Order: sequence, then structure tokens, then C-alpha cells
Amino acid sequence: MIGLVALMVVCATFTILFVTSDSEASFASWNKGDKFALKGERNLGLNLETTNGMLVFADETSWLRDAKLNDARMSGYTGTVAIFEVTEVTSDEYVVTMTVASNISLAAKLSLDGKLVQPGLYITDWDEGYSENPDNILNISEATTADGTFGFDTKIAAASNSTYVIHLEKSTMAMKSIDMEMTAYARGYVNMDNYANTTYDYDWMNDIDTINITSYDSFESPVTLDLSMSGSLDFEPYLPVIKDNPSTGDLWEQTCYLNGSFSWTGAFNVAGLPSNITDMIFSENLAKSGITGFPVDLAKIYNPGGSGIPVDNGTLEIDSVPVNPEFSCLGQATIDDPVYGTIDINKFGFRNASLENYLQLWYYPEKGYLAGIEFHTPPAMYEISMTFDMKSIPVGDAQQVADTIIGQVTEEQTYDQVSQTLSSGEGGIPQMLLIALGVVAVAVVCVAGFLLLRKKKP
Repeated sequence: MIGLVALMVVCATFTILFVTSDSEASFASWNKGDKFALKGERNLGLNLETTNGMLVFADETSWLRDAKLNDARMSGYTGTVAIFEVTEVTSDEYVVTMTVASNISLAAKLSLDGKLVQPGLYITDWDEGYSENPDNILNISEATTADGTFGFDTKIAAASNSTYVIHLEKSTMAMKSIDMEMTAYARGYVNMDNYANTTYDYDWMNDIDTINITSYDSFESPVTLDLSMSGSLDFEPYLPVIKDNPSTGDLWEQTCYLNGSFSWTGAFNVAGLPSNITDMIFSENLAKSGITGFPVDLAKIYNPGGSGIPVDNGTLEIDSVPVNPEFSCLGQATIDDPVYGTIDINKFGFRNASLENYLQLWYYPEKGYLAGIEFHTPPAMYEISMTFDMKSIPVGDAQQVADTIIGQVTEEQTYDQVSQTLSSGEGGIPQMLLIALGVVAVAVVCVAGFLLLRKKKP
């Protein structure tokens, strides 16, 4: 699910990117049939093993004690291609069709060796001087244990195919409207070993917290997601993003109102989860939004309140929402472009400091095309941020890549069908550090959320 969310964010980002690039292209005229394309891809790889207790979660109040991170692996691939084509030219308007195809595949494994607390009822918290224990319930830190391994592995493949039809005012290259259609899917599974089936209770009469470990189970849960979306967005007044002949450091702000509507259908399902996990996921608050259990019908989600995102059973209406984007010229550069050769470009972003610009656009003014995109994530962690960049690619090559991804969406291919050769060294130390932190964070979340319930010893 995380992969798909990231994928959709990328797709939405490209819409914003094209808004900016087209506005800058007001200095270059276009003809019907003009095309250009961009492609970006990245391999992700990690193999982290700890020995001799290098990373141990030594908590005596959890159902897995002295949990040593034994193995953590992750491998994956993500790629996006965007093809821009001028499909219509009138006396006052350009119509540009942007096709975006994106995919992501991810495999991960986590293994923790430790001591599993034997099933039973235990005290996890009490207040010395106030709590009572008339039934002589054993404290969890004193429970009998046995050697065991907690772990999970997962494989996910996801992809989307999107088309955006963008209308531009010819004289100013200001954005008039966008129509879009998108199809996306995800297929995968999550397997977990030695997950504790537990219930927690608070005895208010005796002021004690207890945990009842009924059993340890292993399960396999297939993950599926299917999504179809369409919609339109109008800008009132039209949204011009260009500033004539900007200098490095220039800032300019535009104001307009968004009007539009979007609709979608689809379903998200994770089958085979234990009931105590689904009980934690599907709360009363989620039920108020139409989400009561798997499978989740995406067309029946709604916002029950009078504020927030106006989602109503698979529709979203946008009515005069003000936006005030602030754009900046980050500078100029001469680059060796893989399609156009040695060219001069302008770099644009959304703030007046390059370190804060998680999104940078490389604009080729002679053609009015985008020559590159850099997307830095997370923007707040500059020293270890991961860069996903896109560069020019011949349109024919881009179309072949897009056709492959579109086929993946149509056939709903699995990870094993779409996985590619990975290189764990790809990206250098900053990128790999980010990946390592991500995997360790997953381990910590799993241990904290499922294993570690820190309590006082009576």
C-alpha cells in the first residue's frame, strides 16, 4: 500500500511539473505533433545482518524478549516515464496530452530472534501503593519463555497508467484546465511468523493492566488493490506561472481558484489477517467514513463531517479552492542532455533556496521543453535525502517503456513477473543510509507496535 501511495504522489507531482514547464515555454512556439519525453528509474537494495547482539531490544515486559535483529533485507525498483505531445493548436490555445506510466516493485524481509513468552494471563502495569493483585496474576517479566523467531516477509508490485489533457492559453501559456484518467493496481502478500494473539484489559477495581496471550500464529495475507480514477480541474483565473526573464533568486507568486470534480472506483484488500489485527485497524472512527473491514470499497468512502476533504462515496468536488503557489528561479546551467546534446537550461523550484527545493525543474527555453526533473525526499533530511531524477529520453524509447508498464497494469503482474536485476550499491552512501534507516524504522515499529508494551514491574 505504501508503494502505491508513493506511486500516486509521483503521478500527481508530474501534473504540477507540467504546469510549471508549460508556463515557462511561453517563449517557444509549439506545433501540432511536437513531442518530448522524460524517464527516471532507481534500484533499491539492502542486506543488513546483525550478529553477536549488535542490535537487541532487551525489554522484559514484551512478549518477545531480548529480540535481536537477525536479518533485514529489502530490494526493489521504481520507474516512471512521461510523454508529452502537442495534440491540438488553435488561434488561442494549445492542447497537450501527457501520458505517465509508473511502476514500483518491492520485496522486504525482517527476522528477530528472541525469547517468546508462554501463552497465559500476565500483569503488564500496576501502580505501587495503589494496585491490588488478589488473583496472584504473574507479572510478564517473570513469565516462562522459549526460544523463538518473529519475522515477516513481503513482496509488492504496483503500477499506474495516467493520461492528462492540458489546455493552455496560447498567448501566456497559462493553465486553463486539466482532464485526467488513471488506472492503478497493486498485487502482493505479507507473511508473518509467530505473531502473538493477544488481548489487553484494564482492571479498574484493582488498578492493573493485563495481557492475555492466547497463542502464536503464522499467517499469509494476499494484498490486492485496484483503482480507476477520472476527473477534471479548472483554474479561475487562468494560472500563469512564468516570470519574464527571471534572475537567480527571483520569487513570484500566483493566485487562482480551483474548481473541479473527481470520481473513482476500486477495492483494497488484505485477506487472512488475524482478527486482533483487523480489530486494531478498523476503529469506530474509520467506520464513520464507510471503512468497516476488508475488502475496502474505495467508492464507498466518505467524509462524515462538515469540514476537511469533501469526499462523498467515490466523488470529490472542488469548489473555488484558493491556491497561492510561490515559484523561484534557482539558477542556470549548461548540461549534456542525452537527447539534445549540450544545452543551456534554467532551474525552477518552489522556494528561494536550493536545499529546500525538494522539487526542481530543468527547463530548456530554446525548445520550451522540460529537460529534467529532480525530486528529493524527504525534503527535511538534506544530508540523507534520496534523489529521484528524470532526464530526457527519445520519444520512441519512452513509448516502449510506457507500453511495457501499461501491459503490467492490464495483466496485473506480480512482483516475480516484473522484478528486475537489482544493485545494492546503487545510489551511494546517502541513499543507502536512508534505506537502512527505513528498514530499521520498520523493525522498531514492528517491535514497538506488536512486541514491546513497556510496563512497570510490580
